[in-house]
Amino acid sequence: MNRCYFECSGITDIETAELHIFTDSSQLAYGTCAYLVTEKESALVMAKNRVAPLKSVTLPNLELMAALLGARLAKHLIQNLHIGNLQINFWCDSQIVLKWLQSTKPLKKFVANRVKEIKESNENQKWRYCPTDANPADLLTRGITGTKFINNRLWFHGPEWITDKTQWPTWSGNEIVENENIMEIPTNETSEKQHVLLTSQKRQEFGIHKIMDIERYSSLKTLIRVTAYVMRFIQNCKLARSDRTLSELTVNENTACYIDMDTNGSEIRIS
Repeated sequence: MNRCYFECSGITDIETAELHIFTDSSQLAYGTCAYLVTEKESALVMAKNRVAPLKSVTLPNLELMAALLGARLAKHLIQNLHIGNLQINFWCDSQIVLKWLQSTKPLKKFVANRVKEIKESNENQKWRYCPTDANPADLLTRGITGTKFINNRLWFHGPEWITDKTQWPTWSGNEIVENENIMEIPTNETSEKQHVLLTSQKRQEFGIHKIMDIERYSSLKTLIRVTAYVMRFIQNCKLARSDRTLSELTVNENTACYIDMDTNGSEIRIS
């Protein structure tokens, strides 16, 4: 890959270059990408992404984690590019994250800690709103086919408007409310759980996820072992104390950890 960022820029252009960091997240991954930008050209410098945690995290929190990853990437580049007084522009398509970064009110610990690190990471930083369809970091979190990736201008050079400040997107900050409870928008999984709890449904939903969160386990072997212990616990609850099994798991217990549920969810059958 050609590591020359600009083909025809002179020393003056490099000295006035700006660093643009884009961040984004989905329920599967979060990431960030960086571009050096002059008045004439823009070029991809570096990118990073991470797989979303196995533990359920709200989408705004994932977006905040992406913003923190972007702040750390910017700090790394400043230390290694050796361009004096480099102006940093951060771009994010999450209005909630932008509100958190602007907020002077107390925030939840998870949010407050990350907002603090972001603000302290770089002095010459400014956070701006970027529409999702113009955010190259979106390609890191949702994926792209190889055919579309080759010579993809958005990825290798950023949005078309990036070199023209008069075309930069604007955001007043008034589009969303400041109520933190509303700002904490859950992912689909959390939303479904709240839907079951808060609505007056007569039919209760059942599933393996109601007994244990299988997404917490990265190994099938560990999942089977934990499931076997859960099944033994259920069986022991039905027995007198003297008849309960307390020894190590047997091979039969490990291989018999399948849970069947009938269609109405009223009975759990262990086989």
